[in-house]
Amino acid sequence: MSSQDIKERLLFANNLAKEEIIAIKENPQAGISYIAEHIKSYIAYKLLLDKTSFSDNINEMIQDNVAKSLNVDKEKLKKVDQPSKCNGTTAVTSKRVLLFLSIQKELEIQLPVEKIPEIESVVDLAKLIYALMNTV
Repeated sequence: MSSQDIKERLLFANNLAKEEIIAIKENPQAGISYIAEHIKSYIAYKLLLDKTSFSDNINEMIQDNVAKSLNVDKEKLKKVDQPSKCNGTTAVTSKRVLLFLSIQKELEIQLPVEKIPEIESVVDLAKLIYALMNTV
């Protein structure tokens, strides 16, 4: 894949991700399942996953992305993805943090810091987003 192809793929995926954010922002009262559907697609597009890698488990999607980036099987990822010397975290953990920061920025919300470690599924995240976007 050429650098131009990679650039086009990144731009295309980013545009699709933005469409998912717009859908959520335009319809925050549409319900948890609506938000979950769009946030799941947003995550998948941001992680450059294909439809076969879409999952309700956020960590699984991140692991798929990191395994693909490192060119290893997902089963071997734990052996390869060791904490770095710079920040002491794995690539999966770093990507998870960056993903949540991106979601907060795009949706203009602040996820409660104490709740972030508890978020495992797309529905968990959608419930928090719904509550934050529908508070008076």
